[in-house]
Amino acid sequence: MKSTTPERHIEFEGCQNFRDLGGYRTADGRATRWRTLFRSGDPSMMTPADMDRARALGISAVLDFRSSAHVSLQTGPLSREVPRYHPLALEPQWVDPNLRGTWLGSSLAYMANSDTQAQLRAAIEALAGDFGLPAVFHCAQGKDRTGLFAAVVLGCLGVDDSDIAADFALSAQYFDKEKFAVAVRAFAELGPAAAELVQRAGQLATLFPAANETPAPGPMLAFLDRVRADYGSVRAYVLGIGVDEECLGRLEERLLEMASGGDYPPEGTLRRMPGKEN
Repeated sequence: MKSTTPERHIEFEGCQNFRDLGGYRTADGRATRWRTLFRSGDPSMMTPADMDRARALGISAVLDFRSSAHVSLQTGPLSREVPRYHPLALEPQWVDPNLRGTWLGSSLAYMANSDTQAQLRAAIEALAGDFGLPAVFHCAQGKDRTGLFAAVVLGCLGVDDSDIAADFALSAQYFDKEKFAVAVRAFAELGPAAAELVQRAGQLATLFPAANETPAPGPMLAFLDRVRADYGSVRAYVLGIGVDEECLGRLEERLLEMASGGDYPPEGTLRRMPGKEN
């Protein structure tokens, strides 16, 4: 019998690591809605064919976590066309240089930073409010800052840690370094300011080795454990940065539905087994 589960990964010519966050079950028996919230790498170089596909998906809003310098130089056709484009920069300089060695360290530092907290709060409130759906959120590569926000959203909704970690690790499969390098070279050709930003980014990659880390389940599981230890839970963290229960209730209404019996677990699911490290 042919599966009726939608494809999680969606292929684009000028954009990579574009994935659907639907199909993940929550502790209360619901599941994230398919074709409602997507995560992605930078969509700035989408081709006309890509835009046709984005329109077919109904994308109507974008949350952009790239740096403000990057956004000022390049947006792209998707952000120009959608009714709602929301730049919410997560700036690399917000992370203490001593914590940049790993994704885990840098992400925990982001979570503790007041500027990051304001951006995360704004992003969650946008998704819970009248922000258009389906929506996509992205950074440059679609794995680090994007992975952090995906964990916050899925954690708020009650998705199991193992599913969150497995979703994070899918970027190892769908992020193509060579394709990203081509996009970086094209960006550098936009002009002197873009070329300078690429040069600075290269220096930052040396200072910020977490950017070169391959996503794997382990760091995400450790991250979620630390969030639970430091804040009580992902939901408690979000409440602590100023998002209220009413807002989270609206987020659930918009992003969750009753789980069907279909194919489960979905692609990317990794269950923690007792006594076994993932």
